[in-house]
Amino acid sequence: MVAARTVLYIEDNPVNVLLVERVLARRPATRLLVATRGDQGVELAVTHHPDLILLDLHLPDIGGEHVLGRLRAEPVTQDIPVVVVSADAMADNIARLRAAGALDYLTKPFDLAALLAVVDAIPIPQSPGATDTAHNLAGPTGSLDPGQIADIRALGGEPEELRDLVQTYERATGDGLDQLVGALVAGNIPAATALAHKLKGSSVSLGATRLAALFADIEGHAACLTSEQINQLCLDVAEEFRCTATALHAALAPS
Repeated sequence: MVAARTVLYIEDNPVNVLLVERVLARRPATRLLVATRGDQGVELAVTHHPDLILLDLHLPDIGGEHVLGRLRAEPVTQDIPVVVVSADAMADNIARLRAAGALDYLTKPFDLAALLAVVDAIPIPQSPGATDTAHNLAGPTGSLDPGQIADIRALGGEPEELRDLVQTYERATGDGLDQLVGALVAGNIPAATALAHKLKGSSVSLGATRLAALFADIEGHAACLTSEQINQLCLDVAEEFRCTATALHAALAPS
């Protein structure tokens, strides 16, 4: 059996998970484990002792920073390299996570070359007895970032795989958008902020820059939006989502 490095990705966003799966498919000697909750991630890390952990900061149960602290406090996992992957690009956040023990901090949208470089820097474990030698596509409305779309297309693979990526994003965003509108109308600001952040992250990962900007606007101002502003934002987001879905199908999943 060929030896493989193991990467644990702690992330609850299905679009980001699918994108990382596509990226790591270019490295056949890499096995991917996925945890969608922080507690589950710690348990998998203890059980499987992966060679690398990719850690999102915004998780549904406990924050990624707390997960990092638990990983560093646990003797079995304290030496496993942890790379934070997050849409939060504030310099103080990056410095704080590095000081807490993160090996690196990658911001979303993913720089796919940087992500692969992080993975490639982790040596592939040797099998018992092995020797040392073994070893412009913007949409119709300009809704997409051409560079990010080109990076995703550069992953290659079958057309069905790219179509699956787009459809997963479309389903997850459609469901999340319904929940976001409900939270805003109900005045549930914490839920609306968390949902907007999650939707922003997956939109950024797929290069949907305009839609991501609208979600960022909601995330940052949910607490002070008037009912008229909420209604207008919901209309704007719904329209941009339709444009984005059309653009993504044209750019990544042509029929």
